[in-house]
Amino acid sequence: MVGGWIWTQGWFSEFLMNQAITNLSRETSSQEKASSRSLGRKLVLTTSLLAMFAIAFMAFAQEPSAADEMHAGVLAYKFLDYPGAVEHFKTALNLDPSLTAARLFLATAYAQQYVAGDESAANIAMAEQAIEEFKKVLSGEPTEQERYKSVVPIASLSFNLKHHRRSSRPGTQPHVSQDEGAGNCGEGVVAGG
Repeated sequence: MVGGWIWTQGWFSEFLMNQAITNLSRETSSQEKASSRSLGRKLVLTTSLLAMFAIAFMAFAQEPSAADEMHAGVLAYKFLDYPGAVEHFKTALNLDPSLTAARLFLATAYAQQYVAGDESAANIAMAEQAIEEFKKVLSGEPTEQERYKSVVPIASLSFNLKHHRRSSRPGTQPHVSQDEGAGNCGEGVVAGG
């Protein structure tokens, strides 16, 4: 009986070992399946994210419209970035040359960069660019408001440039005469040379 008990114990141990191996292989196979499903889910998620990024990139990579450039130019102008505004308005005009508002804003952005009294060539060129753009607005078919918004700055810039050109000629510096200003409560009057 002892021999039978050992045989039974051996058989039972073998049975338990086989069960453990089978269960282990089932668990491993379940884990592999779960891992496989997890890997599949990760792959689908990654592919979906890549597709969404590609679509978003294509949406942002499209050429901006003239309206987009106008909007960007107005924002730059509001934040006092006049050179940036100039670039946006130029781009808007390249995309749609018929935009009178873009040309008017471009001219105004140039005019905002002009500093009266600054005699540098770059400053004078800025005023001349502004005048040129305002004249282009007037050469089209502007509304009454666009005409007004062009004529007034042209007059102001032209006056300042004419004053600059007159004062920059040798021997023609403006001077203040006390005799001429006696009737103005002691203030002097500027008289040209």
